[in-house]
Amino acid sequence: DFPIYIAENSKKVYFDYAKDRHVVFGDQFIDRFASSNLSLAAILAHETAHVHQERTGFLKLLLEPFGKDKYAELHADYMVGAYSNWRDRLFTKDDSRSNQKMGAVFYELGDFYESDPAHHGRPPERWLAFQSGYAESESFDWGTGAVPVNRVALAGMRYMQRNYFDKTT
Repeated sequence: DFPIYIAENSKKVYFDYAKDRHVVFGDQFIDRFASSNLSLAAILAHETAHVHQERTGFLKLLLEPFGKDKYAELHADYMVGAYSNWRDRLFTKDDSRSNQKMGAVFYELGDFYESDPAHHGRPPERWLAFQSGYAESESFDWGTGAVPVNRVALAGMRYMQRNYFDKTT
């Protein structure tokens, strides 16, 4: 229920929450990750997490008090970690666990531009948020097999509270 666009000659992917709430995938970004279905699944899940953040009001809670994208990004990484856990439970025939491959995507997309408001988190922070979402969702009751998105989002907010908000002045 949100539009997805392909941008020509672009290396970026993002959820445009400021304008008309759409996801943009740059064609060069897609080419970079096209060799791995898990990488594309991780990135699509991450952008979908931003849509959920916006629809539930979490995006405002994660962005406004601090004026940085980092907290919304790490929360989305956490949510993708839980998605990866769910995916591993669903597709047990695959010997390789998706958490290693999907987590590597967020490590690779981390940056060190901490003074930039668009900073998405350092590579280890993004990896840890993803791995924490994976590990902490081990105890979830997956019920009918659907991802309990609201429960994942709340668990992600608790993760952010423990690791970032309580330490921010």
